[in-house]
Amino acid sequence: MAKIRTRARAVDMLGRQQIAGIQNAISELFKNAHDAYAKRAEIDYFEEDDLLVVRDNGVGMTKDDFEGRWLVLGTESKVGDSAKDQYRPPGMEQRPVTGEKGIGRLAIALLGRQLLVLSRAVRPDGGHDLVVSIVHWGLFELPGINLDEIDIPVETLPDGRLPDEDDVSSLRKRFMESINQLAKNHPGLNVRAIVRDLTAFKPDPADLDLFFRDREKEPLSLAGEGSGTHFIIGPANPIVRIELAAEERSGDFGFRKHLMGFCNEVFLEDTPASVRTAFRRWQPGAIIGEELLDPGLFFSKAELESADHLITGTVDEYGQFYGAVRIFDQTFRDQVIPWRDNTGRRTECGSFSIEFGYLMGAKSESRLSPEEHARLGSKLEKLGGVYIYRDRIRVLPYGDNRFDWLDIERRRTLGAGYYFFSYRRLFGAILISRRGNEWLQEKAGREGFQQNQAYRQLREILVNLFLNLAAEFFRRGGTKAEYFEKKREEHARLAAALERREKQVATKRRKLEMALGTFFERTKPGLPESEAANLRQLTRSRMEAASKLADKDQAAAALIRAEK
Repeated sequence: MAKIRTRARAVDMLGRQQIAGIQNAISELFKNAHDAYAKRAEIDYFEEDDLLVVRDNGVGMTKDDFEGRWLVLGTESKVGDSAKDQYRPPGMEQRPVTGEKGIGRLAIALLGRQLLVLSRAVRPDGGHDLVVSIVHWGLFELPGINLDEIDIPVETLPDGRLPDEDDVSSLRKRFMESINQLAKNHPGLNVRAIVRDLTAFKPDPADLDLFFRDREKEPLSLAGEGSGTHFIIGPANPIVRIELAAEERSGDFGFRKHLMGFCNEVFLEDTPASVRTAFRRWQPGAIIGEELLDPGLFFSKAELESADHLITGTVDEYGQFYGAVRIFDQTFRDQVIPWRDNTGRRTECGSFSIEFGYLMGAKSESRLSPEEHARLGSKLEKLGGVYIYRDRIRVLPYGDNRFDWLDIERRRTLGAGYYFFSYRRLFGAILISRRGNEWLQEKAGREGFQQNQAYRQLREILVNLFLNLAAEFFRRGGTKAEYFEKKREEHARLAAALERREKQVATKRRKLEMALGTFFERTKPGLPESEAANLRQLTRSRMEAASKLADKDQAAAALIRAEK
């Protein structure tokens, strides 16, 4: 009997080579933190040291968890009933599992070639010892070796202490020994680059912990009674530096747009995010890291409510939309938009909720002030689009305005007035769940949903919705478009009147500026002072002349004239 064996290269092919991009890898780590009941998941990128530090304050991993789950591919820890065995801290609501393919642990390889893992578990019996391990992903790129030939060193540290440089050196030495043994078993194997990398990789977790403690009010620390999982990755993938530099040059959100809005708390949602995410960039000499994922940079409920138009509702299991459509200041309630291609059967994509706002392209046609229109318009240029959230966690790449998955811009180029909507003026989300939309399945590389029947139905239903909204509410001659046309013309008239007033004010301002300019030009040579001196001299001479008159009446009249 023969057996199927697995080459070590399978890890590289399933992880680094398959994940769509750096942001997708980071998103997967955020999802792992969510599944571990973390309240915070943060990444710090130190440019000078070329180091990425990923931290969360979740329930962490025991030594058995690390060796029996994290280091094992294709485990059942997040599938079916096994997911219920995940420890949940007291007082926290149960969280839906956001991933079950083991992509997260393999995605780390895309962030950097070497990894120091630190994890401290908290369980019903209290805190556990700190688990420490080191991995070099280059081993999984070597040809001709099997997975079971690679030994990963694992240590535990008791008493709530963190490893220092000596502890890491000892762990690295053990790893070197296993690599040298591997090279002896495979004489043709070239491990020089791996050994060179490991020799230069000297992180000091204890020193890093002190660094963060000095700068954070509530540090994500594994010292003492702290729990969670930390990854120290170095050298970081050069793409991180390249992406950040490109974003800085272009002034857009090219790097961060996939990471913002990780947990939905805006669209049809009022509760705070279950996990807060952060990505800080530490430039050389910086005292404070630059926060790239500041929640204030993403959309808010206030902005959604202030949008020119707002559509809110649900799509049932037959593809029919029920909801409200607000056009400027008028709300059309209990609107029904059927999906004409439905055959009377329940859809495979299932029912879902939808909410999105829309901003008029011309500020003269918007109900917002010019300043607010410009501010929201600038944000839409960076972040506009239709997002998808499954159980409140964002599904990539939906929401990126470069990924027009509903072909809204393509139709608009055929007729802007006819199709109305522009993808860069939209901001909203489709809300689904793992239980209610089980056939909407993500690709392994986290680059969207699989192109199955469920996804095709979801897309067709949404395209149908946008087409019908444009036809009924925004297209000239539409059954409910009269109010839109009226208000748009009214806003245009008000904008024109405001523009005329601004021109009048500008004209008066220019005249005043000219008068002030003339005044100051005349004051430069001292003309007012000389005129005042002449006036005093003239008055004095007239009063002296009046005082010499013998007739008192004539003298009094002369004094009055001099006074005037």
